[in-house]
Formats: sequence, C-alpha cells, structure tokens
Amino acid sequence: MTTIAANLECMAADQRLTGGTVARTHKIRRIGDCLYGGCGNWSVALILLEWLEKDAKRDRFRLHRQIPEEYRTEIEVLELSPTGLALWDGWGTRIVLLDKFYCVGSGAISAMQAIKRGLPPEEAVSETFSLDENSGGTVEVEYLLPPELRPKRKRG
Repeated sequence: MTTIAANLECMAADQRLTGGTVARTHKIRRIGDCLYGGCGNWSVALILLEWLEKDAKRDRFRLHRQIPEEYRTEIEVLELSPTGLALWDGWGTRIVLLDKFYCVGSGAISAMQAIKRGLPPEEAVSETFSLDENSGGTVEVEYLLPPELRPKRKRG
C-alpha cells in the first residue's frame, strides 16, 4: 500500500509502489486548486484520479463502468483543497473530513501518531519507513499554495 499524510497546508507521500515488483512513482496529483494522494490498488487509484481530472460532470456511472465493483473498496484518495480535507472512495463518493490533518494507507496509524507529536506530514511519512514494509523510497511533498501565498508563521 503506501503512506499519505496531509494537514491543511501540504500533502506528503512515499514513492514506493508495491505489487508484483517494487518500483517508485508519484502518488500526489494536483487537479485544479486541489491536491490528491492515492493509496491501495494503484491501477484503480489512477482510474479515480483520471476521472477526477477529466470528467467535469463527475459522472459516477462512467466511473463505475471503469472500476469493477469488486475493486472499488481497494483504494482511498485523500483530497486537500482550500476548504479542507476529504476522502474519495472507488464508488466516487466524497467524504468531507473535519480534521486538521489526516493520513491514509498502510502506514496511516504510525503517521497520525507522528503528526500528533508535532511532526510535519513529510517527516511523519518518513517515520513510517521503518515500521511499514509497504512504504518507502523518498518522500514527495506538495503544498496547496505557492510559498508567496502561504500564511506567515508566528515566531516565539
């Protein structure tokens, strides 16, 4: 699987792709003004990400024709948007989260604990590498806003 962690500013993901072979891939996509990170069956996650990107009407029947029913529960896609966090499933259902941070994937519990201790998402994902054999490689990080638009942090 994988580990993806996000707060209201950024999203981080490992790059390990497991399955028949171990390889590396980008698991975070920017679509419009949102970031999406997919985990689980990567082929199915890609179908959902392409649907989010290319189907302006978000026609669920089109998505359901592309993802067989038995595969729809094999993925989770975490969304970071200007309004907050949400989860997508293989059915095309979007669940708005009220949390200020969230993690998905096989290393999610470990990453959630790291964020609760005050680590940023990229360090939380990196911490899972020694605990989760399905997470590894390097950590990619994408910020919702470019540096010049991010809120300044108060010091002290």
